[in-house]
Amino acid sequence: VASGGPTTFTLNPDSDFTLGDVCTVMVDHLLVSDQDLNDPPDNMAADYVFSFTVGPTLSINDVTQVETNAGTTLFTFNVSLSAPATSTVTFDIATADGTAQDGNPGTEDNDYVAKSETGRTITAGNSSATFTVTVNGDATVEPNETFMVNISNVSGAGVADGQGQGTIFNDDGVGSSGVVISQV
Repeated sequence: VASGGPTTFTLNPDSDFTLGDVCTVMVDHLLVSDQDLNDPPDNMAADYVFSFTVGPTLSINDVTQVETNAGTTLFTFNVSLSAPATSTVTFDIATADGTAQDGNPGTEDNDYVAKSETGRTITAGNSSATFTVTVNGDATVEPNETFMVNISNVSGAGVADGQGQGTIFNDDGVGSSGVVISQV
């Protein structure tokens, strides 16, 4: 029992529970009251009880591929669950600039094609989905570049890793350090 202010207890599904565990939390109303001095203490009227079942966690991988000098290359990201879904998992997913740019606004480089999807699903019994980003090839001498793929608004699963990184590996004569290699 704590006094003198708010108390927070954190339950971490990744370390405190295993998949499928049912957790019931009860807050005893006799042990809780507000501690402000603005009015008489406001006690809880009754115990508060809630339960949850530990479900799978969602992750997205990182992808590194060669840029190519022309055309496009597809970067396929895997969104996976730590265990098959017991009910439908939904999420939103979208690209975001890092050092690589999507050409918007028009003054930016056009390294990849921006993409977003809302309401993506992984249905019960399944454990993965893919998200493909188109990367534009060029012959520009530049260092390796990165863009992000962010997952948000997840329902039906916890989030273990909600951001994937796409690394566009330069093939135009510059190493990852940015040093230009030229023929003598």
